[in-house]
Amino acid sequence: MNIHKRLTQRWLVTGTAIAVLGLLSGSAAQAKDYRVDFNEDAFGNRIKVGNGNVRDGAGELIDDEWADWGLNINGWNNRTNSAAKLLLYDTSRGGADNDLRTGANWGTASQGKVLIIQEKSNDHRKDTGADGGYNLHNPDDEARGGYINFDFDKEVKFGGFSLLDIDDNGGGIFVEGFDDSNNRVMNISVDALIALHKTTNGLNAADAAGKSVTLNGVTLTQAGNRWGDNSLFSFKVDDAHLTRVKLNYPGSGAVAGLQWSDAEPPRVPEPSATAGVLLLGLVGARRLRQRQGQTV
Repeated sequence: MNIHKRLTQRWLVTGTAIAVLGLLSGSAAQAKDYRVDFNEDAFGNRIKVGNGNVRDGAGELIDDEWADWGLNINGWNNRTNSAAKLLLYDTSRGGADNDLRTGANWGTASQGKVLIIQEKSNDHRKDTGADGGYNLHNPDDEARGGYINFDFDKEVKFGGFSLLDIDDNGGGIFVEGFDDSNNRVMNISVDALIALHKTTNGLNAADAAGKSVTLNGVTLTQAGNRWGDNSLFSFKVDDAHLTRVKLNYPGSGAVAGLQWSDAEPPRVPEPSATAGVLLLGLVGARRLRQRQGQTV
């Protein structure tokens, strides 16, 4: 066998091995992580929040502040049976609802701004006219609840969320996830997780602070030392690929944070492709041996 043929054979075997390893390992898209804490929009701009003073104007209605990240937000108000007005509430200062305060005095880390369904007042004395009774200058979460939709432009890997003052409004709190065909692919019972947390970690809120439980791929962590008013829970979700998240709750409460990644699911090679490359290598090696037998 001459040197040229030996080199050809080695290159063929090596190339086939590299191709097979590449197919078997597949390739994954580079993940980019996103976190919305409601303090800034996608461009880092501060979002205006009403401070209770009519003269200072209304708070900014929340909808497309993170559209550049592929997220749009809308909701529903159970009291009005119509589209919700979504506002931010500043948890660092007193306001219409001190149940939403956060910080050391309230048993949690400071959360800054949180997302609420704005309550519509039936008290004409609070109606400023232009607000139509929603008092957009004075954020206050809707006592009858509703739902908030987080719509993504494309499929994302959903990482989790945080909820404030959400566990004492009569039950019926659940978070759903839907794919791009509107099939439900995630259904989290917040009530079931909180019940398991109390059973597992004790019935004293201070003792349960910082502790976690996991149910059906969702991990709840108590992020403060209170239950009921000013309570804070985080939820970590494993392996959920979806295009919409729907938070349903029948009473007051707020969303303190949202996390996701735009990473695509890992691409796995088709078995037929791998078999084809292996067959190509075997055929090539056999032909080389046949030629060697003819020329040696």
